[in-house]
Amino acid sequence: MTQKITLSTVSYFAQGNTFTGSLTPPQFVANPLADIFNYRVYCRNNDGENSLAAEHYIGCKCYELTEKEKISSASFDVTRDGILKAEAFLQKAFDEFVKGLDS
Repeated sequence: MTQKITLSTVSYFAQGNTFTGSLTPPQFVANPLADIFNYRVYCRNNDGENSLAAEHYIGCKCYELTEKEKISSASFDVTRDGILKAEAFLQKAFDEFVKGLDS
């Protein structure tokens, strides 16, 4: 059974909140030291333009201690459609991570 990533609402992000989460592949549930899939989504302001930033990385460290080159990110519109695209971006990355474990 695939674990599904579901994010919050436009108003949640527009208020400046950050949505974070992590998923443990079924193969790793019994191993607390195994790498896990971590993600965060937040509203970013670049020169007055707001965008939804979705970031993910694999590892055991918190976001602040993770090497920046290990973090993948993408930007989306701060709209319901943008949130759906961010969910799809994160879900695809998680599914590829799990698939790589099976091979």
